[in-house]
Amino acid sequence: MNNKPLRFGRTLPRIIVIGAGITGLSAAHRLLELGVEHGFPLDVTVLEGKDRAGGVISTRESDGFIAEEGPDSFLRAKPEAIGLSKRVGLGPAIIGMNKEAERTFVLKGGRLVPFPSGLFPGPARIGELFGSPILSIGGKIRMSLEAFIPGNASLGDESAASFMRRRFGREVYERLAQPLLAGIYAGDPETLSVRTVLPHLVKMEEEYGSVTRGMRKNGASGGAPRVEKGDGGRFAAFDRGMETLVNTLHTRLPDGAVRLRSKVKRIDATRDGFRVYLGGDRPIDGDAVILALPAPEASLVTGSLDLELSLGLSRIKYVSNTVINLAYRRNEIAHPLDGSGFLAPLSERLPVLSCTFSSVKFRGRSSDDTALLRVVAGGAQNPGICGEDDGRLVEMAHGALSPILGIKSAPLFSRISRNPESTPHYAVGHGGIVAGIMERAGRFPSLRLAGNAYGGAGIPDCVRSGEEAALGIFRYLACREARDEGYKSRGRA
Repeated sequence: MNNKPLRFGRTLPRIIVIGAGITGLSAAHRLLELGVEHGFPLDVTVLEGKDRAGGVISTRESDGFIAEEGPDSFLRAKPEAIGLSKRVGLGPAIIGMNKEAERTFVLKGGRLVPFPSGLFPGPARIGELFGSPILSIGGKIRMSLEAFIPGNASLGDESAASFMRRRFGREVYERLAQPLLAGIYAGDPETLSVRTVLPHLVKMEEEYGSVTRGMRKNGASGGAPRVEKGDGGRFAAFDRGMETLVNTLHTRLPDGAVRLRSKVKRIDATRDGFRVYLGGDRPIDGDAVILALPAPEASLVTGSLDLELSLGLSRIKYVSNTVINLAYRRNEIAHPLDGSGFLAPLSERLPVLSCTFSSVKFRGRSSDDTALLRVVAGGAQNPGICGEDDGRLVEMAHGALSPILGIKSAPLFSRISRNPESTPHYAVGHGGIVAGIMERAGRFPSLRLAGNAYGGAGIPDCVRSGEEAALGIFRYLACREARDEGYKSRGRA
């Protein structure tokens, strides 16, 4: 049943990676790298239920436009995505943001106002905020009193909304923190865990009694990774779109290593590892498993393996979003589009979370005489939007953008992408849930969980999670091999 290749007359250790999104592909690639580096070859099989690899990362080129249907970039300050890209030969394909895209806007009263730089991980540039029209005089005074607000002695988790209101006041939360967090996580800050989504702010409050005092002690970044101006901005992408990375990882794996349309039904433990059952296919035996599925799917396949593990995974909920790409003649848009895009606070009652000026943010996304805009809608506060038909979604997005940007004509091009339950919602207490999940999973030394459910939602976080899982499995198998060889040597003696 194994059908594994031989190594010196014995079968190679087989690792089954379940899920061929960026996390699973990163894990599989790292396993093979480690095998080559240490002279310990492995048999790696990646199982993917859908008909394509890459998960939510998807790029479509059409009519001269490069449209992102999922994530459009990644943080440059986190090194994992850039490191992996360079190792697979994609260094020259990495591009930074255009200089024109250095600032972001936030919507206030139907007008776009520059979003203050340096706000997170804390309001470092008080002078800039005081000069901004985003906050009222009262809101600015309340924000400036943050250093005098007592710290939270309970040291427990709370919602990001509660934390921001408690430390900085209602206006800073509603006008700045809420749209930013909703734009990043598509979640509801009223229920998002502050310890998960804003850990640096919590740390500063705990250590210094105030975020403002912590910023003064640690500098503007508060200890968070920084990217200086002039080196391509905070975000990076690939010249032909984000799918470049997952396609390259896929093609670098051995022929047949990635099995598409291979949906996993359940995982059982065996004496030597695991047996993975597929819908309609023979089960596969493996020495180790890396489970790189979204938490709800991981919960379903681990029910027979460990019920408590499955129940823990089921506690992590996901939210959906819809990405609407629209293109226009540049001369039909009155706004100068002199930024990377805008965020829409909930108080503005707009049916979208954000809009990226894609053709401004990164070069090559459209011709010079056109503009490509990427609208994100849905999330925890508008969960039903994925069910709307394409025509309605285009009408909704165009209707929302037109008065804000001064758009005078219908779109030249549109593309809709629905991403159901694609983003984990890190609810209050998320850290404790993850700790419980990892404790249960730790009962199986040759099992690792990886993905955006556990340690960060961005692409670098997913790469790190996959590569850490690969390293853990590799070390386990290498130690097992050394132990078995030791037994054999003592037996021969």
